[in-house]
Amino acid sequence: MEARKLLPALTAITIVALLVLIWFFPPTGDFRAGNPFWNGYSQFSSSFNASALSSMNGLPANSSGAILVEVPYAPFTSGDLSKIRQFVAGGGTLVLMDDYGYGNQILEYFRLDVSFSGVPLIDPLFHYKNDFFPRISDFASLLNLTSTAYFAMDRGTTLLTNDSSGVLAWSSSFSFLSQDGSSVKSADDTLGPFPVAYYTRIDKGMIIAVADPSIVINSMIGVDSNYAFINNVINLNGNHVAMYFDQSHLPVGTLDNAKQTLDIAYSVASSPFGAAAILVALLAVSTLPLWRKKNSVSAGAPNPKPRNREDEDHDKSKGEMNANIP
Repeated sequence: MEARKLLPALTAITIVALLVLIWFFPPTGDFRAGNPFWNGYSQFSSSFNASALSSMNGLPANSSGAILVEVPYAPFTSGDLSKIRQFVAGGGTLVLMDDYGYGNQILEYFRLDVSFSGVPLIDPLFHYKNDFFPRISDFASLLNLTSTAYFAMDRGTTLLTNDSSGVLAWSSSFSFLSQDGSSVKSADDTLGPFPVAYYTRIDKGMIIAVADPSIVINSMIGVDSNYAFINNVINLNGNHVAMYFDQSHLPVGTLDNAKQTLDIAYSVASSPFGAAAILVALLAVSTLPLWRKKNSVSAGAPNPKPRNREDEDHDKSKGEMNANIP
């Protein structure tokens, strides 16, 4: 078979193989519930049996005893904020984990006396890997953690608030806010301690702000007392009955976009209209060669009658006779 005839088949096989690979390859984006790599939330989500939400429309009508985990790396619409308010007012707990995202948009919407500073927290003495991984060991008694418990942050920030009664955890007095992002303290940098976790009650529900979403990524949830800390935070308003993890405001990478496109395509194809359209397209493609052959035969000149051996002998003898005529 000629190479040009093989090319369409090879192209189709390659495209199908790539689509299958994209479909089955796990997500790699930061904080994704299905991401099993170091920067994902797969361990956290499976440990608490969290349901991943692709939009706020998936929140339950009855939010009493439910948890909503929010890592706000994309801005919120007024509709999103309204759904979050309904969730909290109905008895749900919002766990807002942010460092340099859009967490303040939610806090301002609720008019709370707390905000994320958005400045890196550095601790040159009490840290895990290096100065950018501060260890937190000063907790409010409300969390019911042991005196030896401490959790490690991963390039997190701090909270700003005048309501010290709502603070759940503080950094050490050796920590400081690095205005230039370096690990070297300058004259403009403020010394700690700083609040890194805070809670407040609203109606029947609760809002908890934690100044670092990376404390429970797969590479950090098993470090120090990170798991114990987040477990106590989640159950601060009583044992939760369900957990929901919003994925619609997370960072979106190339693979995430491709997966979303395939998911939309699958939804369309699986609908009755989509299935019918695909069937018609397949029938059209399969019958295309027949239509081309029919058109070429009807448009071309009629095929000459095939010549046999007798016709050739007759022509030869006729030629010899004509040659003998003077």
